[in-house]
Amino acid sequence: MTDAAFLASLPTVEDPVAKLVRQGRGDLTAQRYSTPPGGNALDRFRLALRIDARDKGAKQGIADTARAYLNLGNKAATAGDLALARSHFEKAIEIATFAPPESKPVTDEVNHRRAALAGPFIDEAKRAAAAWDKEAAQAAYEKALAIDPKNAVAQEGLKKLPSIGSAGFVFRDRLDDGGSGPELVVLPGAKVAAGRYEVTRGEFRRWWTAAGAKVFGAKEPSCRDRESFFRSSKKRNWQNADVQQEDNHPVVCVSWDQAVAFTQWLSQRSGHTYRLLTNAEWDALSRDAKPASCSTANLADAAFNSTFEARSGAACEDGFAGTSPVGRYGAIANGLYDVDGNVREWVNSCQAGATSCREHRMRGRSWMSPPDKETVAFTDTVASDVASNNVGFRVARELGGR
Repeated sequence: MTDAAFLASLPTVEDPVAKLVRQGRGDLTAQRYSTPPGGNALDRFRLALRIDARDKGAKQGIADTARAYLNLGNKAATAGDLALARSHFEKAIEIATFAPPESKPVTDEVNHRRAALAGPFIDEAKRAAAAWDKEAAQAAYEKALAIDPKNAVAQEGLKKLPSIGSAGFVFRDRLDDGGSGPELVVLPGAKVAAGRYEVTRGEFRRWWTAAGAKVFGAKEPSCRDRESFFRSSKKRNWQNADVQQEDNHPVVCVSWDQAVAFTQWLSQRSGHTYRLLTNAEWDALSRDAKPASCSTANLADAAFNSTFEARSGAACEDGFAGTSPVGRYGAIANGLYDVDGNVREWVNSCQAGATSCREHRMRGRSWMSPPDKETVAFTDTVASDVASNNVGFRVARELGGR
């Protein structure tokens, strides 16, 4: 026998890792992904890695097995079986942990797919929460978590559900044009919500364009200013208040009549009852307000003194000689901003349903209030058609059965 013939007759030893990888590939083709025990792709690829932890074929085999479960999950989701889809996605994630670098694309795709499937449920939950339907919101959030257990939005949404409708709850009403009304905060007692901020120039312009100009455009009130509350100017109005302003500043040079018309417009557009705060409601806010200074409220300060050549302002400086953007300083009363400072606010001091009120109250301190001479409980009464460039307003919204 020749040497060649002798060598050919000897038994060969097959590389066990290569054999396991080859068998695992066959199992993948036969869809034996993780069963039966000992005779499936996952078991073979993992055994190959125990023999040789660096084998690329085994690592890729595990990644391909994870992808097989991802594909099964997608198929189940397309068929509407979200419970089965979740089970397959979880299996894909579990398998991917055995070969992290190679399986990362699968893990990323599973997470993306889960989030996409959970998205409609989260949108449904948000709509229900906005309508104060706690049960429907909870059910929708739980459906989102059933398919995407670590979804942070759904988890946070569930945590916030108990606060819906309670004091401090922040919400907006949807208007009939698809937009949103002012941001509101439920006040203690949960019977009324108040604007989180004073109404801004931007918000007021929206009303003015839609309805206000038709009623008040030809007879805007003469707007008074800091030089003398008894001296007014026809040239001064909410769009030109003789105070440096942008759209995120509180609107000023607005009469009580205009403020009420704004709330009536919101009522029509939202289907809910908006109004001004009552004098009693303002008293409650002022009692709850924390003591303010130039660092926590926009009051007359050094910048005011310098700009207007005055001496009544405090020595500290808040950065604004006139009005400041709403919310510039921290909330100091029940989650509301600028209860103290920035602008005085119109309130409704008439009896409900009264038609003969000719004078109304303005409350609080403004950007021109000397901190040592006025308090947050400041009050004054003037005619309903009077306007000033240090007076604005805040809306209230009755909650009724909600």
